Amino acid sequence: QDTGRAMGLLQMSVYGGATVGPVAGGIIAALLGYRAAFFGAGALLFVATLIVFAFVSEPKRIPRPERVERESKTRASLLGMMSSAPFAAALAFTVVCQVASSSQLPILPLFVQQLLGGTRNVATATGWLLAISGLSAAAGSYVAGRMHRKFGLTQPLQLMAGLCAVLLLIQAFSPSYVSFL
Repeated sequence: QDTGRAMGLLQMSVYGGATVGPVAGGIIAALLGYRAAFFGAGALLFVATLIVFAFVSEPKRIPRPERVERESKTRASLLGMMSSAPFAAALAFTVVCQVASSSQLPILPLFVQQLLGGTRNVATATGWLLAISGLSAAAGSYVAGRMHRKFGLTQPLQLMAGLCAVLLLIQAFSPSYVSFL
């Protein structure tokens, strides 16, 4: 019953981290140099590893005979999984969204530099841009989780994917850094 809310909160945590990371990385790079940002990220991943060791446990699995028989018949091969139209559609949707959301990453600092009219504070400005993007995505994930309970899955996905497409087209024509935000 709370699956939509739980998924929304999980996605919110993903985008929350994606919000803080670019800002922190930009600030650290501006203050301590580029290499320090890599050291900081490595230290955080070490902390994440410790969190997994300390708090994540998997319950012991006890196979049930009817489940084992059913799973052996439909043992997941890529072709077998792709034969499920809903799974194939979800996979395609996820891949397309990830490609779209990450396709600007290599050129984003260059575009920010162009919008700012120089190289001063490009790392920090890009970090803030990614932070605002992350906050928007975190809020959107939470709202999507709430919408899932009321409207199901299809309508919120259609609405949000379409809205993202329109907003990206508007951003493509931004004349300044502030309007790009």
